Amino acid sequence: MYLNYFIFVIALLILIYVSTLIKDKTIVYFLSIILIFLVLNKCVEDKKEYFNVNKSIELLKKTSSQSREINKLDNEVEDLGKQLNDLVTVVKQQHLISNINKNLEGSEFTIEQSQKNQDEELKRLEIELDLLIKLYKQELEDTSQQDSLPVYSSCKVKSEGEMYKRPEKEMSTQEMMKSV
Repeated sequence: MYLNYFIFVIALLILIYVSTLIKDKTIVYFLSIILIFLVLNKCVEDKKEYFNVNKSIELLKKTSSQSREINKLDNEVEDLGKQLNDLVTVVKQQHLISNINKNLEGSEFTIEQSQKNQDEELKRLEIELDLLIKLYKQELEDTSQQDSLPVYSSCKVKSEGEMYKRPEKEMSTQEMMKSV
């Protein structure tokens, strides 16, 4: 690396010496500018990895998109946490209300009132049972009047089946087929 700079300095010194000998200085300036650009190009190619902007830009874009995603997910987690806390408070309140209602029912409970409720329920069940017994008795009386299914003897069935027989004088089905 230092060798390149050394050669560059020697080339410039030679160019300065030649410029003193040449009367037309524009050619010397042109050659010196070309030499400077060539040396700069060589130095930039050697340090190319330090000047690689595209990779830096891509890495910066990637990290910024990841940070945006992380922020978005953090916001979603916060929203879900708030909703969960709201649901927990609602469930606690409902549980508290149901406990209060149970305690109120328990405070109003008396054995006498419970006994009265059971007596009323038993009376209703007895009335319903009497109705069902009456209906059942009516059904038993109605079943004796039902018609029975007719039962035919085998002789009667045989005589009724003979009316569908063909007379003996007629031809059989096979004979009719042969004649056609």
